Amino acid sequence: YRNQWKLMPGTTAQMPGNSPHGAFITTYVNEAALNAINNKRGLLPPGAIVIKENFTPDRILAAVTLMYKAEGFDPDRNDWYWLQRMANGNVAAEGRVAGCINCHTANASNDYLFLAPLK
Repeated sequence: YRNQWKLMPGTTAQMPGNSPHGAFITTYVNEAALNAINNKRGLLPPGAIVIKENFTPDRILAAVTLMYKAEGFDPDRNDWYWLQRMANGNVAAEGRVAGCINCHTANASNDYLFLAPLK
């Protein structure tokens, strides 16, 4: 994804982040997500993917988190599938992850996204 996808509009590589994602973050989006964000579609379409690299204060990769719009997966929460993979490759959480949902519900009106307005 690093070589094929774009950074989320309005973000930069290793920009300051916050808990739980890390001191620095880099956020990538696939073409489906990028088009929806740029065209202010209000919602990301099925197949949209947002990947956030989570870095320590020393700018070492700690984890990668992912939001994948999977049609029919979780209609009550706009069908987002959540995943966190640690730098060592272990999957820490996936699916309907309560911590992700609880935090991102604050931006449910923006399709659960924090970094890019969709309207």
